[in-house]
Amino acid sequence: MCDVYILYESGQPLPEEVVRARPVRGWLCYGDAGRNYPHEEAHLYRSRSDAAEVAPFVDYARVKKIKRGGLRIEGLQQHGYNDHWKQVWWCLPAQEHLSHKPERNDERYEAIRTAVAKVDATGPACALDKPWLKGPT
Repeated sequence: MCDVYILYESGQPLPEEVVRARPVRGWLCYGDAGRNYPHEEAHLYRSRSDAAEVAPFVDYARVKKIKRGGLRIEGLQQHGYNDHWKQVWWCLPAQEHLSHKPERNDERYEAIRTAVAKVDATGPACALDKPWLKGPT
């Protein structure tokens, strides 16, 4: 479960105060789209069990930065049949959904960096389904 700050609208960067004022909460899934042309997509679903998307997905997604406990995902957002706009998401884990006490920032950074490095793009699209992200039980 993440809070996603959508940084672009209609292919144009949004002002910082607008971005900060309207984060979108959802279940972040990232991975191979499973289509006939391999590429990654980032989806934000209502919850792990509800596949309704709460934001338009990012096509040709790439994790471009991991910093201060968050991920910057860049890619394209489809507009029309064959037209795309640039899209960028800044994703932060939703604190109240962490199964353990929040860690220091550098430890959170390292845990996220390690998790992203272990994502198997040929496996399930949801990186958050990986058992090593669930924390202590």
